[in-house]
Amino acid sequence: MTSRLFRVKPVHDHLVRPRGGLSGEIFNLRQELGESFEHVETVTGDPAVVNQTSWYVDQTAGDDGNDGDDAAAPLASLSELNRRLGSVEVTVPVAVQVTGDLDEGSLSLTANCPQGLTIEGVPTSIFTGVFTAGTQGFDTTLATVQDCRIEDTALPADWVDSGPGGTSLVYKMVRIVGGARDGATAWIMKDLGAKVARCSEFMQDTTAVTPQAGDAYEVLDLPVINVDGSPNLLVDAPPLSKIVLSYLHVKAGGGTSEAVVMTRSGVEFWRCKMEGPAPYFRALSEDRPLTIANSLIRVTTNTRVDFCGGPSIYLWGIAAANASLVFNSGSNAKFFGHNIDQKDGNMLPWIEINPGSFVNLDDLSSFGSFDSTTLTWGTAWIEANGTLDVGNQAVLWDQNRSGGKGLYIRAGGKCHWSGGNAVDYFKFDAGVAIEVSVGGTNSTVAALGAVGLFNINNGAGVFPDQ
Repeated sequence: MTSRLFRVKPVHDHLVRPRGGLSGEIFNLRQELGESFEHVETVTGDPAVVNQTSWYVDQTAGDDGNDGDDAAAPLASLSELNRRLGSVEVTVPVAVQVTGDLDEGSLSLTANCPQGLTIEGVPTSIFTGVFTAGTQGFDTTLATVQDCRIEDTALPADWVDSGPGGTSLVYKMVRIVGGARDGATAWIMKDLGAKVARCSEFMQDTTAVTPQAGDAYEVLDLPVINVDGSPNLLVDAPPLSKIVLSYLHVKAGGGTSEAVVMTRSGVEFWRCKMEGPAPYFRALSEDRPLTIANSLIRVTTNTRVDFCGGPSIYLWGIAAANASLVFNSGSNAKFFGHNIDQKDGNMLPWIEINPGSFVNLDDLSSFGSFDSTTLTWGTAWIEANGTLDVGNQAVLWDQNRSGGKGLYIRAGGKCHWSGGNAVDYFKFDAGVAIEVSVGGTNSTVAALGAVGLFNINNGAGVFPDQ
């Protein structure tokens, strides 16, 4: 074992893409080098494996004594893969295929892979069918936002009991098979009866698509990574590293409230399901961003999903189940596409922006919640020195809210929209309790008009860009 001292520069990435439509646009990350700093690294990995580009992990068929470079002789755990890679710099892109469920305990991913480490699960198809006439995509231009729905009149029962052995297909991934939308995925969020289900946004690679009647589909189970430790999952690769997890179900046990902890490294979750008592994400300021795209976050005990720190948190097409996304410690977050929270009675806000944090809803994007009880703290809750920026033709909305508030801005909090009339940007359940509360002053969206409202007593405000 040796140690070495070297200089690196922290990386700050920004999402660079033209303003306007989401369709056909791709995440492009631009590296901007800041001040250099010293970093001490202990090299523990085996230099003999640092050029290996493909790895296979299968707990049932594998053995941690295998080479792991062949699907016929896989490793049995990601922990062993991480041990072998150690912290030696891996100069090639690394792809890891996970087959079947894994029991990892407390899992750490610390490999130094500047060319990228991609860990992708092999999903299992558990149901197939064809969408019928009741299928529709999101439309936020309507006075009442149209949600995304799928219908299959040939289902043997309903979405809650048409799975294997009569099990539920809700909170499963659905994927279109064949045709122009081949490979597009979404999450089944609620059985609406009559063989119709509400879904999250369908994404085909990095493009949003609208499902159509006649599209063939399959419902998928993802390989489960069972983690139950403290922390459950720690991603702590050195600066300049990038780790991508895809088609995986990260499931935290009840032993800790921290389902996922992020530090120091660039981490991306694509088409993943994260489930646990209270998922917790932390990204430090010297690193690449945290990206969560086309993924489901399901909270099983608490309702908070905490994001702590990080100059760049990118959330795209998120589906949440009874979750409240809480931005702390000066977090800087950006939403893309349509993002939903299926609350089913939960009363906490969909978005909570705490002091010093900034959240941007990108042009033509939206976030909103369904079926909440009294939202005492609003669909969006903005604390002092917190800011919500609503982009051009973006929409903040809720539906089937039984009470409480739509937009709740505390003293010193700010919300601004791109310009024009507020009714095009805020679409809350009309006439249900309070639509907008600004520093203790209640109003309606219609009354905001094209001017907004500023509370001179405490500095809270909601207003259009000038």
